[in-house]
Amino acid sequence: MKIKDKLRAAALVTTLLICAVSVTGCGESSENETEITTYDKKENTQQYTKEENAELGITVVIDPGHGGSDPGNIMFEDTDDEVYEKEINIAVALVLRDMLEDSGINVVMTREEDEFLYLSTRYEIANSNKADLFVSIHCNAYEDDESVNGAEVHYYPGSDESEKFGEYIDSAFIESTGANSREMKATKLVVLSYAEMPAVLVECGFMTNPDELTSLLDSEYQHDMAEGIFNGITAYLNEVSDV
Repeated sequence: MKIKDKLRAAALVTTLLICAVSVTGCGESSENETEITTYDKKENTQQYTKEENAELGITVVIDPGHGGSDPGNIMFEDTDDEVYEKEINIAVALVLRDMLEDSGINVVMTREEDEFLYLSTRYEIANSNKADLFVSIHCNAYEDDESVNGAEVHYYPGSDESEKFGEYIDSAFIESTGANSREMKATKLVVLSYAEMPAVLVECGFMTNPDELTSLLDSEYQHDMAEGIFNGITAYLNEVSDV
């Protein structure tokens, strides 16, 4: 069942429940009418209860980019210590996982440890779990100009639903972090190419920018990044539930 069908079915059940408890009939107001909480689209905050989210059965796959023998981008901070992209990716992903699970949304991680995964394995995990949404988390780099900074959200060209999903992620991420938006990008990325659900890849910032690298390594900023992605997910769910 596609995500829109799940949310439409949930909306139908909600309507039936309201009709059942109303003393004046469906469509009329009543002091005894049951209050049903929904997503607050304006503030991008999720307001379903944990139990209601669990009943919806929404599954989100979180993919921390790289891992194991594939470190991703490698930079040096002020010291001689190497900083690996894979470590930032998993840190943000684990915070996001906890936020989603705390809200009652089912989460599948492509990896929770420092392990190598083929790109095909990542989207196959999403497809085999019949996920409703797929989010791959990465950090960017541009060695030719260390002043380049900001966040990018990628979706596969021609996937209208992924583009819509990405727009919510991009907006919420920028609002939560204050990062520079480098706008949405339609990119033929392998990890997104065979995903059978709305799928995006989030480049959280540029490790080649010294100031942004410091932020990317900061636990509070990692929380802000995860919160931005979380808010984008819930805002998108609100949108498709209204379709």
